[in-house]
Amino acid sequence: MRRSIRLAVPAVAAAALLLSGCGDDDDSGSPFSPGGNPGENQPEQGEEGGENGGDEQPPAEEGGDTGGGGGGASSDADFEGTWMLSGSMESSLTITGGSVTFVESTDAEGDVCYGEVSGGRMTVECTQFGSELFPDTEAMLSLDGGTLNVGWASGNTQTYESMGDLGEMPEMPEMPEMPDMEDMPSMPPLEDSDFGDFGL
Repeated sequence: MRRSIRLAVPAVAAAALLLSGCGDDDDSGSPFSPGGNPGENQPEQGEEGGENGGDEQPPAEEGGDTGGGGGGASSDADFEGTWMLSGSMESSLTITGGSVTFVESTDAEGDVCYGEVSGGRMTVECTQFGSELFPDTEAMLSLDGGTLNVGWASGNTQTYESMGDLGEMPEMPEMPEMPDMEDMPSMPPLEDSDFGDFGL
């Protein structure tokens, strides 16, 4: 009897070891078993997210041309010509090839200023002829139809009317022809003249 029990104990122990080994193999892949890897059976979110999100983004070329279509600003060539102060015609601006001549007033007291126009900005230096030097040396130019607006740095604003290009001015009338010298009456020779009336 004792011998049979002794033989049964090792057999039971061997069976228990065999069962425990099988259980470890089956549970090794379970995310809830001790030592299991919970990430092995999880889907790779990086790949799925990359595929889903890549098509939803707009192409890089869209929205590239959002600031075009503007414009309308005058170029320096548009300012060229002769301009007279609206109403009084007292002051004048002559702009040609980026150079400008500004006459403050047509009377003897008016200063004369020379400078340039670039990017719609006029800068001048004035020669004093009156009691006071013309105070402004900078102005911004803008066109409004056929008028030129001049905004001086001091805050003074003037409006000028176009007098047209110098080439469009009317031609001077032709002078009448002088008579030829041969058509002039001839003078008598001096030796034939009677100087008695002169007391000679």
